Amino acid sequence: YAGEEKTLPAPMPDIRRPLSRKWVWLAVLFVVALSALILAGRKNRLPKYWKEDFGSTHPDSLKRNGWAIEDFDAAAFSKQLQPKHLTLYTLRGDYWYTPPDTPVISNLLFKKLNGESGKITFKLVNFNPTQNFQQAGLILLNENRDRSHNIRATFAACETCIPALQSIQMVKMENGTAYEKRYPLISWSDEPPAEAPLQELWIQVQYEKGKFRIFYHTGEEFASFGEVGNFDFNFQPRYVGIAAFRGIRNSFRVLNDSAEIPAFFEYVKFEPLD
Repeated sequence: YAGEEKTLPAPMPDIRRPLSRKWVWLAVLFVVALSALILAGRKNRLPKYWKEDFGSTHPDSLKRNGWAIEDFDAAAFSKQLQPKHLTLYTLRGDYWYTPPDTPVISNLLFKKLNGESGKITFKLVNFNPTQNFQQAGLILLNENRDRSHNIRATFAACETCIPALQSIQMVKMENGTAYEKRYPLISWSDEPPAEAPLQELWIQVQYEKGKFRIFYHTGEEFASFGEVGNFDFNFQPRYVGIAAFRGIRNSFRVLNDSAEIPAFFEYVKFEPLD
């Protein structure tokens, strides 16, 4: 075969066609839109369980954790006294009121709830209410955060009760009408306790299908809760609020001049019942 010229086979044609820029951009936009929807869904979906430990009590930090503050009093809120605790003060105010008073609770910290049932637990430390209607605790609010239609459980003082006492106060506000229950914890005849007899107090509210049950315990963190009261109430909680206040008026229907004292919340947490 010397001297003969070889003929090589022609290369196969490349039949792949490059995608047009239009389709590339449409694909990119689709991926971006899908990612945005997934992120938005995750952001708006409330967790089944959460716990607020108050590592920071700055309003911006609380807002990032899903909290908002109603009737903000910056001067009082800025006086935070203990690290990793939220300090709230018993300012004059209440949602249990009679006209012409206006229902207000300054620095009510509130957060949206997830689900039709759940249990909410909070821990108070070194709170020693001894004068009329000083109290701190939890308020459950409906979708509109209605001030005349809610339920609450607080650790409260009644100086003019016989005997004077500290109790767990449970109040159902139904369209402006209050229904109250008290569970006495500490009482005194002469002088109120100089220091908080209950240095640590846990209160829990469970709700499901119009049933509201209130529990408490003292002592160790994981001690058993005991039930202290319950309500039937055609009411669906959509927000939980924590607050300290002292009522608007005292037992004699004059403006309440009880002292402004601090209440320290160590944590608040939500757990689903299901």
